Amino acid sequence: MPVIQLNSDAEVAPALQACGEDLVVIDFFATWCGPCQRIAPAVETMSNKYPNVRFFKVDVDVCRETKTAFRIRAMPTFVFVKNTRSIDTLSGADPAALEAKIREHLAGGNGAAAGAPVSDSLVPGQWKLNRFINMQQTEVLNLHEESKAEALAADDSSLVRSDADEQLILSLGLSQPVRIHSLRIKAPADGRAPMTVKLFVNPLATPDFDSVEDASPVQTLTFSPDDVKEGVPKALEFVKFQNVNTLAIFIEDNQGGEDETAFSYLELIGSTRDATNMKDFKRVAGEAGEAHS
Repeated sequence: MPVIQLNSDAEVAPALQACGEDLVVIDFFATWCGPCQRIAPAVETMSNKYPNVRFFKVDVDVCRETKTAFRIRAMPTFVFVKNTRSIDTLSGADPAALEAKIREHLAGGNGAAAGAPVSDSLVPGQWKLNRFINMQQTEVLNLHEESKAEALAADDSSLVRSDADEQLILSLGLSQPVRIHSLRIKAPADGRAPMTVKLFVNPLATPDFDSVEDASPVQTLTFSPDDVKEGVPKALEFVKFQNVNTLAIFIEDNQGGEDETAFSYLELIGSTRDATNMKDFKRVAGEAGEAHS
């Protein structure tokens, strides 16, 4: 996830409030500060390595009230925030110290050892990737007029429903390349829940229903009633989903042979391409995946 620069004092409070319980790192910098410029690439790398952490930049010469509120006296200073409250600070351009602080706060309170894989998903060592779904580059075919595409990535009671028949095509554009480890779907227990789901990686354009019927998917998943009731993560063939910019999902049928398919939540689970090496991930099951030839 990119580092977001906040360009006025008025932007700061809403940005922090929108992060909820996520760990936030604010990089207080100055354009004339040499150490700030030197550590900036490392901060950008960490923002991709830790997708469950929100990173912001604040220019102290532009956002003077924010600088005063956080008592910033030297640059760069990194302020760690949770639930809109400052919980820690770190001054100086030391990437190792910054990453150690990030790991410390991610691991804090859950008994995990500092530096251990931390995640916000149901799969240890993997992350929710829905924050990387770019809705402006996302398309849903055969979507019911009362449904909104945005509902597919929102874990709430709103439903994504098919229209003319039971089939749906979801073309998910991603804001950066990701590795997808697993897929979750939550749906009502009334027969409308998806059953056969076919996945296509990086199609040149949103496929239509004729093309997905004829094409060979990268992987086909079959969801049981319990899978969709509990939102059980379905593991993918990880080596085939290592560099995903667009994921096309063809929902072919549903559990009860109903005319309409409906689900309340779809979750991609994995990591960004700039995250730690695959050998450093904590695996959930099976043997280590083979590398691409």
